[in-house]
Amino acid sequence: MRAKYWADFGIGIVVVAACVVGWFTGYFQNSNDYSEIEKMLILVLAFSVLFGLRVDMKGANRWEAISAAFLGVVFLIAVVLLVFL
Repeated sequence: MRAKYWADFGIGIVVVAACVVGWFTGYFQNSNDYSEIEKMLILVLAFSVLFGLRVDMKGANRWEAISAAFLGVVFLIAVVLLVFL
């Protein structure tokens, strides 16, 4: 597996750890003041990042694709936690 995909996997694990710590410390219970339009724009940005990961996976082997998909799913969960909770 190429180093870039190991980095994707490592970043995904760090984001999961940050989400768990934020959940248990009550960070996500702080209300945000995003309007509905801002929330939709943030989701569009998140999905565009996921599309970029999908395009980046062309020519990747199975484990590289799994690491990039893991990073994408973790990123989307983190965005939803930050914006909608």
